[in-house]
Amino acid sequence: MPAHKRATLLKLACLHMLAIVIVCALVYSNTFKVPFVFDDVQQIEENMKIRRLSNWLSPKQLFSPRPIAELSFALNYRLGGLNVFGYHLVNLVIHTINGFLVYYSFSIPRSLLRGSTA
Repeated sequence: MPAHKRATLLKLACLHMLAIVIVCALVYSNTFKVPFVFDDVQQIEENMKIRRLSNWLSPKQLFSPRPIAELSFALNYRLGGLNVFGYHLVNLVIHTINGFLVYYSFSIPRSLLRGSTA
């Protein structure tokens, strides 16, 4: 592939990534001050397991039904207590990363197919 075409594809990919970030930020921008709702009350506000990171050293906790979610809640609690902003910010980051993964899962196979037919 010629260098100028590669540079153009890289710029296009960067624009797509920027679009994903902007769309995610716009979609989640109104959530940063929203209080905990639905299962957040039980999973975060009333969950005493997330109050101490040392709870994560036990095998019982590692094999809980939602270990990664509860670990992220514990880290959020450690950094900001029950301030909803941090929890919503982590949610925004997770969804943005998922947007990148979906983008790459569709763009990489297409570019592989394009390369094999040329």
